[in-house]
Amino acid sequence: MTAMNRGRKHVGIIVSVPGVLAGVMSVAAFCAVSACPAAANEATTAPTTQPAKEEVMLTICYDNNPGRENLKPAWGFACVVRGLEKTILFDTGGDGRTLLANMKALDVQLAEIDLVVISHIHGDHTGGLWDFLQARGGVPVYMPAGFPAAFGERIEKLGGKAIVADESTAVCEGAKTTGTMGKGQIEEHGLCVQTPVGWALITGCAHPGIAHMAERATRLVESPLNLVVGGFHMGGASRQQVEAVIEQLEKLGVATVAPCHCSGDNTRKLFKEHCGKSYTAACVGTSLRFPSQEHGEEPRPSSP
Repeated sequence: MTAMNRGRKHVGIIVSVPGVLAGVMSVAAFCAVSACPAAANEATTAPTTQPAKEEVMLTICYDNNPGRENLKPAWGFACVVRGLEKTILFDTGGDGRTLLANMKALDVQLAEIDLVVISHIHGDHTGGLWDFLQARGGVPVYMPAGFPAAFGERIEKLGGKAIVADESTAVCEGAKTTGTMGKGQIEEHGLCVQTPVGWALITGCAHPGIAHMAERATRLVESPLNLVVGGFHMGGASRQQVEAVIEQLEKLGVATVAPCHCSGDNTRKLFKEHCGKSYTAACVGTSLRFPSQEHGEEPRPSSP
């Protein structure tokens, strides 16, 4: 397959590499740090868990792909977004105790979480919410349309504020949902996050299709995505289906991909094979860092 993005300018960094999604390497690809076994394109040191000044940082605190030994892998997904106006918890995994323990191990303080975004109704993304709300106290919880009324009522009883984000909704400066997709099926939304080097899209499971969600996000932010990370929901996909999605993402101008959770081992393998350095292995504990380019800072791996 042809690399359609070769040579595309991106915050002054131009990288020519072979394979799909090549051309401009996002800062995330340089700065992804985790202890994923045999992780590609990643430093081997443990991640620094606090973002530097003027830096946006995405930390996967719940995932079924194993990472550092002091983190528990479990089926589900959760990611903390730091460095914006507010700190966001995107999804809550399937088990509250695991979520809270992993957050503590990653030096994520409950008090710093300002709001929660839930991608969809499935328990491996909502199961940790109740323990989180009991421990943290009431915060706004954004969810797509289609949730039962009882879900929102339970949030309110725990002191939170249930917010249905049917259309694209700004949850804070630099972060907005894609709007509800997959209506009448499995309603889901993703989260678009503005970083110093471009926009990132975080998905929970991408039931509406990862390429469709990336296309929606690209239209919303009016720019090619620097990164797509999260569940791609392609565990049973054939090689032909995976390659078709890779081609769609390439046409959209996606610079870097980091599939995890329900993406499937074979899908991750194929993305790595086709995307080369534009693929970043992701697992529980992975931190994707986007340093500020204002002062000409070079992308750098974090260290303990």
